[in-house]
Amino acid sequence: WLYGLGALVVITVVVIKKMAESSSVVDAFVMAVPLVGKVRAAMARTRFLSALNVQMDAGINIIDSLKSAASASASAAWASASARIQKRIRKGETFADSIAVERVCPRALARAIGVAELSGGLEATLRKWAAESMEEARRRIATLASWIPKLIYLGVVLFIAWRVVSVYSGIVNDQILPLLQ
Repeated sequence: WLYGLGALVVITVVVIKKMAESSSVVDAFVMAVPLVGKVRAAMARTRFLSALNVQMDAGINIIDSLKSAASASASAAWASASARIQKRIRKGETFADSIAVERVCPRALARAIGVAELSGGLEATLRKWAAESMEEARRRIATLASWIPKLIYLGVVLFIAWRVVSVYSGIVNDQILPLLQ
């Protein structure tokens, strides 16, 4: 049954990951999960910024670059943010002003994009932030990896404690309570 539980966990993770790519609600839920959510957020931001940087370096316009970056992010949260950013840009807002109001975008990144947009260094800023986001994701993955064995150990300890209490409860109910009556 332990292998079945392991298979169930793997299948659940794969299904949730797939759902998070197309549902903003599921993506927001996953990003709110301790440890896992921060890893997902950093990885999605890395993919978004890297793809956006490559597209803009190639001279592709901002709207098409945002569409490609949204797809590359594998995150419904970034995809919906990208769609809203595109709408604002079409209405005449700057990229920096458009991305600054999005919750998925850290404030420091929005400020850096604002400065870079004015100074003409947007591609370099996107490249720098993509690298920093990747480093953050690596740190968070290392943290997650250090916690997984501890959580498994805790689960085993709780399972053993539950079994001991169940056995003891059975002994009390079957052996001791009839003697007291």
